[in-house]
Amino acid sequence: MGEREYDGGPLAENEFLLKVFTFKRARIDNEDFLRSGFLTKLTQKGDVPVKFKEWKKYFDPIPITIHTEIPRSGWKIIGFRGGESQNWAVVLHPLGFTVEIYMKHLIDLLQEVTAIDGFIQAELTWEYAKLIRH
Repeated sequence: MGEREYDGGPLAENEFLLKVFTFKRARIDNEDFLRSGFLTKLTQKGDVPVKFKEWKKYFDPIPITIHTEIPRSGWKIIGFRGGESQNWAVVLHPLGFTVEIYMKHLIDLLQEVTAIDGFIQAELTWEYAKLIRH
């Protein structure tokens, strides 16, 4: 994917911390696995957020890498999830892992762009649970 291991330093504006967890039993697009991603920025104090550190902590250690987010096409809507205070769309990143975005933001985005067979027809970047159009 082109990421590099996180060494504890600061992040550039378009860089995010990334963890990717592979589920073995899910089936998406004829694959027997699903790679679920968690992207985040550092806290205002420059620390790794607690929720990010604890995500999937009971599994084998998941490496933390630095992911550079650039405009890409190939984003695909693959599902939805309801939360206690927010509804989420599950989107397949062009690099092959899922991320979640706010459902309201997806609805707003789809008023500006088209999706064909789930693929959003625009160059986008992920940023803070939203997809940004370029």
